[in-house]
Amino acid sequence: MNAKDKLEKFVLDHREAFDEDRPSFKVWADIEKQIKSKKVKNRNIWIWSLAASFLLITGIALGILFYPRIYEYQQLHALSQSEEFNGMQVYFDGKSRHYSPN
Repeated sequence: MNAKDKLEKFVLDHREAFDEDRPSFKVWADIEKQIKSKKVKNRNIWIWSLAASFLLITGIALGILFYPRIYEYQQLHALSQSEEFNGMQVYFDGKSRHYSPN
């Protein structure tokens, strides 16, 4: 007979003793405290998850709103620099034509 069968036989033979005993109020109070602490932890997880989701969505929305403007600014800045470069090139090309090393 293995240990599991012995345990089952013992429980069946002493069934009344198991049914009569009840846990003390302290045990029930500890169980209740553990259940409440788990509920608080679960609520904290939900609050942090909602906050993280809100920040992520806000960040994506701001990126969608401002990225085209930043890109447009970069393009205009590059264009103005190329216009300045073209103006300098024309200026110095004209100077070099009139320059004589004498």
